[in-house]
Amino acid sequence: MFPTISRFLVCLCICCLFPVAESDDTVDCSTDSRGFNGDTFNVTCPAGCASAITSVWGTGVYTNDSSICRAAIHDGRLTDAGGQVTVYRWPGQDSYLGSYKNGVQTSYHGSWDGSFAFTRDTVWCSTDSTVFDDDPFTFTCKSIFQLYSVTCPAGCSPYQWNRRVWGTGVYRSDSSICRAAIHDGRITDDGGQVTVYRWPGQDSYQGSGQNGIQTSYWESWDGSFAFTRDTVWCSTDSTVFDDDPFTVTCPAGCSDRYSAPVWGTGVYGSDSSICRAAIHDGRITDDGGQMTVYRWPGQDSYQGSTQNDIETYGYSYYYSSFAFTRVCRDSLGMEDETIKDGDITASSYRQSRPPWAARLNGDSAWRPSSPFEGSWIQVDLGQRTTVSGVITQGYGWRYITQCQVRYINHDGTWANVTSPTGHSMG
Repeated sequence: MFPTISRFLVCLCICCLFPVAESDDTVDCSTDSRGFNGDTFNVTCPAGCASAITSVWGTGVYTNDSSICRAAIHDGRLTDAGGQVTVYRWPGQDSYLGSYKNGVQTSYHGSWDGSFAFTRDTVWCSTDSTVFDDDPFTFTCKSIFQLYSVTCPAGCSPYQWNRRVWGTGVYRSDSSICRAAIHDGRITDDGGQVTVYRWPGQDSYQGSGQNGIQTSYWESWDGSFAFTRDTVWCSTDSTVFDDDPFTVTCPAGCSDRYSAPVWGTGVYGSDSSICRAAIHDGRITDDGGQMTVYRWPGQDSYQGSTQNDIETYGYSYYYSSFAFTRVCRDSLGMEDETIKDGDITASSYRQSRPPWAARLNGDSAWRPSSPFEGSWIQVDLGQRTTVSGVITQGYGWRYITQCQVRYINHDGTWANVTSPTGHSMG
């Protein structure tokens, strides 16, 4: 919980007790990279460093005051038998993710002014071509969803102060990976291998009890991890995905994330928060969950509303949208009789003109027995459905010139379909 203070004390000890490395490339288990000149250098590590009491911060890229030899074992470059390894100097990072790999536990740390790694082929987001000499050159971009695999030992379930976990689905970066993996259902207390994805920092982390592990709530933090890259955070919108449809898993606690706005009702502007839209649409609760998202074309307007404690906003034309049902490109069944006769009712009808005769392109029509004004026809779609349009059709020389379209709410009350300005449509 106090990484900066702990780090300061460790650094003091290193500076006082360990000399700067000489030109001899044989080092001890505590040697860090700061005593070497040049952007790349070779060192030979002794045996037995895996259990040495020396600090390492990071995964893949390590702070420059980390033990080179223990970092090399952690990164899979050496075994505990020691050996030679090439070290590349790297720039400082905004954060360093701790993890357990190859018998070495590393720690999380925030921003630091220098780093090292055991490869120079990985680049960071701001790298340009001027840092390379070769033509052509090959490199690997560092994804926002960096991944690595760890093997957890058995017996991680019991709580200890250094095994704390913050979050649900997406976890604070200094949480215990193995206890988080048990909490998330990826492994049991028997241990096992799990793939971990680096995630951006979150506005908040929701605590919960799952699989015998209790995690804690935390506010904003600058780094996270998860066990899937399909999980999104509360502010994620649909523009970051390429597939259609795509599946996402929302974290808990998105209802009160007012900084993640939503535009629309049923069909949402593509830059709306997916998770808050899903709560608004009744697909998930504030506990989070998984849902499938479908791309929709841009709409001329988006209607704001309040549903399930989420307020959405109205908006004019936007170029793209998403929804939690497929785009309605075909009829819903009034023409091909997918909608059955018993699902079509009316306020009244003449014996020869029942409501189920009101099918598109049929050989008859519905006709009320009472005066036309105030008459209604109702179609039960059988399930929650997004309707993107209504087609009316006359019969012979008879046809309507004006109507009103209504729908039933979750609570059983009826409401008019309205424009974004509140005018009834029809």
